[in-house]
Amino acid sequence: EQDRRELALDAHDELEDAIKEFNKKISKDIKQFNELVENYESTPEAFDQLTTDAFTRRGQELEAIWKRRSAMLEHIQADEWKVIISSAKAEALEDKK
Repeated sequence: EQDRRELALDAHDELEDAIKEFNKKISKDIKQFNELVENYESTPEAFDQLTTDAFTRRGQELEAIWKRRSAMLEHIQADEWKVIISSAKAEALEDKK
């Protein structure tokens, strides 16, 4: 039981790291997009290239996140997951106050 818990926590940490990295990369893409918008001489092709590249990366990153989530859930039972999600929702509501 302890081993399963440790495996789940390790997988959760990896998932959380992947999500943080995903968010950083999105912020970087937004910055690049804003630079294109502000550049008078930017071209439609530059916008197309940026969006194509960003969507390709996002797809790959989301696939990796989904795999990490699946790996985490291999070590968590359905009833445990419900408790985790309920607790997280309650905590988020409390944070809003």
